[in-house]
Amino acid sequence: RDHWSSLSGDFLKVDFDRFEPQPGTFRTSLRHLRLEGSTGPAVAIGAPSPKRADPSRPLPPLDPDIAAESLDIEFKRRSEDRADVDPTLVVARGTSGEGKGKQLVTVADDKVQLTTMNLVAELRPDSNGKIAVGDLVAEGQPRVERNDGVWAAADKLVASGADRWADLTAEDPTESPVALGLTDRSIIRGPQVHL
Repeated sequence: RDHWSSLSGDFLKVDFDRFEPQPGTFRTSLRHLRLEGSTGPAVAIGAPSPKRADPSRPLPPLDPDIAAESLDIEFKRRSEDRADVDPTLVVARGTSGEGKGKQLVTVADDKVQLTTMNLVAELRPDSNGKIAVGDLVAEGQPRVERNDGVWAAADKLVASGADRWADLTAEDPTESPVALGLTDRSIIRGPQVHL
């Protein structure tokens, strides 16, 4: 919205809404964006981070904020008479590996990385007016890794970005329990973990 961003993929579909801010005056605003990758992941890059920039590698020189097989983003106008929009929902999907190979959804920043098969995240303005993650659901063996070596793995992750909590659950705790660890030294296993 107020910074540089980039999208990359093999297929892009954009839907617009037509609205009338004043009688007889028509404008359009972004409503939905679908991005798909077929030869590689569909990627979205937000504000650049110098810690992740690598000018010596092939483009893009930044790690993506989101990489997935497909990415859908819903938008909503800020007001009825303006075309400015904010993203409100992100749905990212991976593939299981048949055909083209496995492509997990990866969401990352400088401190944490989440990999999963499917991700749904509500986006909303925070107290400073910047777009932030609200409620988030990740299914398909989500794994969270922090840059300090702490990691967590489960079958499902439900989280609130605004309230800063996450619940990790296992479908069958006897077969594949939720696991928390610090690098490879200590591992805690259980049916559910609340962070």
